Amino acid sequence: MATKNPIFTTIISRSPTITSEKLIGSENYLSWSASVELWFMGQGYEDHLVTPEDAIPDVNKVQWKKIDAQLCSVLWQSVDSKILHHLHAYKTCFKFWTHTKGLYTNDIQRFYKVVSDIVHVRQQDMDLSTYIGRITSLKEEFLLMPFTNGVEAQKIQTDKFFMVLTLIGLRPDLKSVRDHILASPSVPSLDDVFARLLRLSSTQTLSTDGPSNSSAATSASVTSVAQTGNVSVCFTQSPSLGPWILDSGASDHISGNKHLFSSIITTSALPTITLANGSQTMAKGSKYGEDDWHKV
Repeated sequence: MATKNPIFTTIISRSPTITSEKLIGSENYLSWSASVELWFMGQGYEDHLVTPEDAIPDVNKVQWKKIDAQLCSVLWQSVDSKILHHLHAYKTCFKFWTHTKGLYTNDIQRFYKVVSDIVHVRQQDMDLSTYIGRITSLKEEFLLMPFTNGVEAQKIQTDKFFMVLTLIGLRPDLKSVRDHILASPSVPSLDDVFARLLRLSSTQTLSTDGPSNSSAATSASVTSVAQTGNVSVCFTQSPSLGPWILDSGASDHISGNKHLFSSIITTSALPTITLANGSQTMAKGSKYGEDDWHKV
């Protein structure tokens, strides 16, 4: 246990400065923590960052607590006042250091940024020494992510990594979805993100480009039908595409009861339609030019 006392043998009247760059959050945690570690090593008190108070022998505890309190006050002064109120409860160097690391290296948005930087790193116009330096910096940032030896904890960490990879790879038009997930107060699991994306996929209206010349003969056409009141859609289909199951999403749906409509005609040119109850009926619609699909 350290007993060095270059500046802390008595209560100090003027606190030294660890670094001119105060901690403001996850964005500068890496450089701040490196400065703190270097400063503590220079003073010979690096053990205070990694040793809890209850691990100190009783014979040394009084002096150790006195020195640790002064060191902790210096740590407080290295943090921006806007976030210091989150850390005031930690009055030993070990608790302050451990909690700060957990708070700013387990942040999902920072984790997203680190992984995104890793998967998108390219040399491009950098010279080799700059490129290698960039890789080294990314490695250091990645190693700050909290890893544990527990099997369950490793599974959670692996899920988090691939959850972030999933978000990174989303199309630009899904940026709002990605931002919403990243802004979640708690880190969602990989399965939660998968489920959310699949729900989104199932509710989206899928659109396709116009058919190419080679596939035009086997493509279906979809035509909107103007109507007063609820919106209807008229479908025509090539027989080669097989049966369709349709859900119009409208308040008035396809019906097998012809008496619900005031005017309908049947044509044998159209394929049959499978209704919700499994029965089949011919495609039916109103005469062209009359009011479309209205109830009695």
